[in-house]
Amino acid sequence: MAYEAIADDNPNVAQERADASALQSGALTGEVQRVTYGQNIVEVPTINHKAMGRPVDEKYSREVMNTATSLLTIGVETACVINFLPIPLRSDSCLDPLRRAYIPAPKDSDSHTVYVFDNAFLEPARKGVDAPLTPHVWHPIMLAMEFPRCNPMGVFAFKGVPQDIEDEAWKSKKSREPHHEGQTYGEALERARQRAITWMQEQLRRGEDNTRANKAWTEPQKASARRLHHLGFIKELPKGLEKERDLALKIENCPQCQKPCEPNAASCSNPGCGGTFGPYIINPRRAYEIGAIAEDHPALERLTRAEVADMGISKYVAETIDEKPNRMKLGMRKPLSEAAMEILRSDEEFKAVQRQQDAEALAEAVNTKNTKHKE
Repeated sequence: MAYEAIADDNPNVAQERADASALQSGALTGEVQRVTYGQNIVEVPTINHKAMGRPVDEKYSREVMNTATSLLTIGVETACVINFLPIPLRSDSCLDPLRRAYIPAPKDSDSHTVYVFDNAFLEPARKGVDAPLTPHVWHPIMLAMEFPRCNPMGVFAFKGVPQDIEDEAWKSKKSREPHHEGQTYGEALERARQRAITWMQEQLRRGEDNTRANKAWTEPQKASARRLHHLGFIKELPKGLEKERDLALKIENCPQCQKPCEPNAASCSNPGCGGTFGPYIINPRRAYEIGAIAEDHPALERLTRAEVADMGISKYVAETIDEKPNRMKLGMRKPLSEAAMEILRSDEEFKAVQRQQDAEALAEAVNTKNTKHKE
């Protein structure tokens, strides 16, 4: 399969790059450490932490150079993620935007999709509030492992290149990855594929339960049913799913521009509709599940807390539709999301350390001046 073109399937790739650039404006120094691995030469970006408001010192800078030098010695191994699931995958939002990744769901003609990580990143780390900054290295396999960690069913991560999974000799080798539990690469790959089928069958069962309870199917349930049908595990699509498809064909107007929308559209497709955040999101949950919006998009505030919790993004949604009326009644300000609060706390920690360093530098300067005066 043509894995090189997969990134182009993500309609938000340009926007995500722009967001990353905006967040990291002035942060990249433009300098890189070149690391050779096999036939590849990868570049390890260095980050200007002062431009990001992070306290740095000469000792930290020396440690960064030492860490980069060690990377030149041990090399950077390319890592890949294989997605067997019928849904798109996004990297953990706790990761820096520079490492943000999106893996689309396999198309009917493909058995899987692939995402390649070939760069390492250096960033500051601290074991405690009062501990000094030390450079932390994110290797490609560490970034790749975010996906099977968040999606243990149907996702396969390994050190290597996409062509490896077509190599029978490689499949017969015992895996070097601890999370493969001593299996060969081929066994671990097949286990991921079988787990994806098991996951899809469970989603199908839940969808059929929803039909019996007169509830709508979720996007993962719909995608699982269609994928199982395409792979031949079920002979025909469930009647409940077909009924929903027929209902979805009813054309409705966009609540914002009042023009007719495409049937079952996640967002308005009419030119000119939308504002700061783009076209009006008609179905926030579906828009998120297909990768059209990120977990911090304001449209998700039109869902309930139970819905966003079920989607696994509750910490990124500040206020939901079922919480807003009570807050308005009490005359309180709109709260921040848990994720935003974590960022604020982190910023305060950095500022506190910076103030402490400034005070120590001032005290040392005064002490030096007094010493010279006495002499």
